[in-house]
Amino acid sequence: MSTDTASARNDAQASVGDALAMIVSTREDEPIFLAAAKLATAHGATVSALLFERAPEPSEATAVYAGLWVLTPDVPRPKPRDEMSALRRRLQRTPRRVSVRRIEVATGADADRAGLEARGADITIMLQPRGGRDAALRRAIFESVLYESGRPVLLMPPGWNGLTLGKSILIAWDGSREATRAVADAHAILAAAERISVFEVEVGLSRGLPAAELVARLRRAGLQCHYRSEQGSRLEVDSLLLCEAEAIDADLIVMGGYGHARLQEMLFGGVTRSMVRTSPVPLFVSR
Repeated sequence: MSTDTASARNDAQASVGDALAMIVSTREDEPIFLAAAKLATAHGATVSALLFERAPEPSEATAVYAGLWVLTPDVPRPKPRDEMSALRRRLQRTPRRVSVRRIEVATGADADRAGLEARGADITIMLQPRGGRDAALRRAIFESVLYESGRPVLLMPPGWNGLTLGKSILIAWDGSREATRAVADAHAILAAAERISVFEVEVGLSRGLPAAELVARLRRAGLQCHYRSEQGSRLEVDSLLLCEAEAIDADLIVMGGYGHARLQEMLFGGVTRSMVRTSPVPLFVSR
């Protein structure tokens, strides 16, 4: 490796920059704290936290009169969980200081602020929006960040407590603008990886950047990577990606997200939505 290439690689490894942890439930979002700690230790990331706290909801001891919620007399309103206090207690266990801010959300529309907040960070970390009480809120936050921030998202699977993050990376390649952006955004993390695999599912004629060119560009940047392709249908892409990730013991998947307009993705779904719902491996997603 040339001196210039080694120097460029070292510069890429030096820092991931500012990481923003988006928290909805301190108890459920433990994978976010673990991932943030790994980015801070391995890449020198500065971490801040943003809590999305639900506004008080009407209790069961209420009734509706003329479209207004009215508290039933002599029945106390349940006390909401104090997430900010829980979050501060959790952050006391982190080795580095983490600044905390709070946004109160009453509806899914309030989550659109997430995209604006994420513009000030280099990467946003959040839990994958799956089932449960907060699924709709988490999904709205994720889509806001992905469509509105221009920044990548690191999505952590619920219950994740992996020992490694970014040592064995699978790049889900389809030649698209979104995938190209994801690889560029993930460069610092790719530079620190021990293994990089580029995997392409061939579903027909590709009009994007060929995988061979991507591999050549990564190797010119001093990154050692492998390439494999497999024939499949569009309906098989997500399952083939997950099978490949398991085969190479990947601890991170880098992929482009939502190649279509927001409404179209909401109506018809796609690989991104399927991966977000099912991947047991952390996802680094850009658009």
